[in-house]
Amino acid sequence: MANYLIGIGGTGARVIESAIFLSFAGLGPDHLNIIIIDPDEANGNLTRTKTLIQLYKTCKEYFRDLPDDNFLLKTRISTPENYVWSVFERHNVKLSDYIYFSILQSTNKTLADFTTVLFTEEELNTPLNEGFRGHPSIGAVVISEIPKNKDPWLSFFREIKEKTKNPYEAKVMLVGSLFGGTGASGLPTLSKVLKESEEALIDNNKNKILLGGIFVLPYFNFEFKEEDLLKQQIKMFVTPDNFYIATKAALRYYDTKELPFDEIYLIGDDSPRSVGKFSPGSKTQENMPDFIELISTLAAFDFFSQPSPQNIERTKFFYSRYESDTVKWHEIPTTRNVNLKDEKTQEFKSKLTITTLFSYILSTYGYNTLGKTQVDYTWYLDNFKKDSPSSTGNIEKIKSLIELSKQFLWWLSSISKSRFSLFDISKFAKDEPKLNVPLTLIDPEENPSNITSILKNAEDRKNENLKFDNFVKIMNKMKVKKELTTSSKFIDLFFKSAQRFSQDAYNINI
Repeated sequence: MANYLIGIGGTGARVIESAIFLSFAGLGPDHLNIIIIDPDEANGNLTRTKTLIQLYKTCKEYFRDLPDDNFLLKTRISTPENYVWSVFERHNVKLSDYIYFSILQSTNKTLADFTTVLFTEEELNTPLNEGFRGHPSIGAVVISEIPKNKDPWLSFFREIKEKTKNPYEAKVMLVGSLFGGTGASGLPTLSKVLKESEEALIDNNKNKILLGGIFVLPYFNFEFKEEDLLKQQIKMFVTPDNFYIATKAALRYYDTKELPFDEIYLIGDDSPRSVGKFSPGSKTQENMPDFIELISTLAAFDFFSQPSPQNIERTKFFYSRYESDTVKWHEIPTTRNVNLKDEKTQEFKSKLTITTLFSYILSTYGYNTLGKTQVDYTWYLDNFKKDSPSSTGNIEKIKSLIELSKQFLWWLSSISKSRFSLFDISKFAKDEPKLNVPLTLIDPEENPSNITSILKNAEDRKNENLKFDNFVKIMNKMKVKKELTTSSKFIDLFFKSAQRFSQDAYNINI
């Protein structure tokens, strides 16, 4: 089965970020192909996601010998050599450049005049290197022409043509927002381009692609002063007040066009989270992760987990909840299958808890251990007699996973500040999550009782009398495979101990 997650625009990049972190926690599919579409190459959200993808792939390569009962990094992430399609080959391209408007004015004045009816002067002459500025009509013009002779589309269509033979064998999920420019234009345009491509078509009106769409509805807003933008000579922009109007218009338009999606997920939040000051694009357009992006990722994983159907009936999935301002475990949509809901929710809760505890202890106690010249811990002496984890080759690998673990904790802290208030981040972090600022983690040896309170709700905790000493005692008795490389043995020892401690301290079962 070929799984493709294609993120469109800033929201698409942040959903892919969430997919990487959930894959780190063992919740992703076995294999995932990733493509990102964004004309704003310097976008802060895109840059952060690209860096994360590379770190994940590096860790996956370093720790490919982790045993099967260790669920960390289970998903194999694949990308073409160039997996970001920036749409334009040149910088500061304007729509008027793209459609050769000046030539049109001299060769076909009627068509040129019609163009000025469809597009304003600002739409024709605003540079698009920072995206489509909330104007999907512009994006629809340029995204419709996919360069099949260049990556990422060269790799995508080649694999669809050569590696898939059966109907709906390739599962392709498009994700983007309906309230901006890139996502709102890319979702309908790409759906037709991909689904109707000659590489995807099979005789008897069958198709190799099972196409899913995650339509992200408004879920954030920002501080906005129109006079400040006019001072900066920014004339084309979108405001939070436009989000709902744009979304309603997009949904109405999509409904009339019979788009070729086989499954659609609609996800949003009627109490949007503020993401700070407005930015038209580039590196200053970077948002903190949000719970809605996690929900969107779970929708994609639900889509990928389904067996390939024999026949297609267009299906729509909606997610809503009303009980309180914060979610509870049972409210999280882990699967469409009612009979598997309890099992999938328990798996989600368990893996996220274990990964959180593992990341915290590895990034503190584990990191401190690597810095010691003499280590007299029982677990260390029993497992690392011949080769030290602190040797040059090993420490580079272990520190890469420590970095991924720290970023995972930062991501979890950020979504916990929105509606996903199930983890108490004050038990492992001294400060609030901020953009581009690593968390300052609490030393578990100085606050040994904190590790039994990482899950916020009392009903989630089984034994609050356990402390960090109990974690170390588990490590001292833990056995890992001797044939593992030294770096993998170090990681597996921390993981297995975190897994065992979580089962003793929390109401989880895995």
